[in-house]
Amino acid sequence: MNTAFVPNNPSLILVIDDDLVIRFQLRQALTQQGYQILEATDGKDGLDLFTRYHPDIILSKSGGE
Repeated sequence: MNTAFVPNNPSLILVIDDDLVIRFQLRQALTQQGYQILEATDGKDGLDLFTRYHPDIILSKSGGE
């Protein structure tokens, strides 16, 4: 879980995905555009981060693959 970010940044994105490669690619692309990123590997961690930091956007893959 990555929680290094500037509090109250209006462009905070929470990425929830169990695939390390997907999270890495999203982090690279979005940070290059100036977004702050939080990462979670599952819904439980994602909910914890959402509750603590109130991100503006959540990106998550669906559970049914």
